[in-house]
Amino acid sequence: MKKILLAALLTSLSASSFAETELCKQYFAETDTFIKEASKHEEAKAQVDMLKTQLVETKKQLEALAPAQQDAGCQQGLAAMKQLNAAIGIK
Repeated sequence: MKKILLAALLTSLSASSFAETELCKQYFAETDTFIKEASKHEEAKAQVDMLKTQLVETKKQLEALAPAQQDAGCQQGLAAMKQLNAAIGIK
């Protein structure tokens, strides 16, 4: 179940991108917190490494979008993070 949720998060990340908007700052802060917490679990380390790589690519993609599109992608990412955190008991 955790792997499926992580895969869903990665999918949402690839559809999103990086921005300097407040919403995207919040999204990336949430993602950083998730990565730190998930890194504490040995069974999640491979997925966390993959998530870190995907996050870098996501930020590059977001830079090319207009602020409204950035916010839409980051809002989607925040919703996915909230679900993932709840599913695996983070926060």
